[in-house]
Amino acid sequence: LFPFVELDQGLVHPAFPQTVLSFWLLTDEQLESLAQFYHQKIPNQYTDLYPCKITWRYNMSREEKRCEMSKFIGLLARDLYVQ
Repeated sequence: LFPFVELDQGLVHPAFPQTVLSFWLLTDEQLESLAQFYHQKIPNQYTDLYPCKITWRYNMSREEKRCEMSKFIGLLARDLYVQ
């Protein structure tokens, strides 16, 4: 996976997954941290500038967070499932 660069400082989150496997291994805390880092948890002037804005709710399950984050980083549903 190619990492996203954060728009404010131009940094990459240290937990940004480099593979689909590492994406599946992200913890709830890491998913929360990624959403915050990339301006998706609390909307601000950068939120809408990313290619795919997501809706981050405070009461989401880990799998809902994973689903939203997969959209944000460009993973398609077909990329997430092994047949």
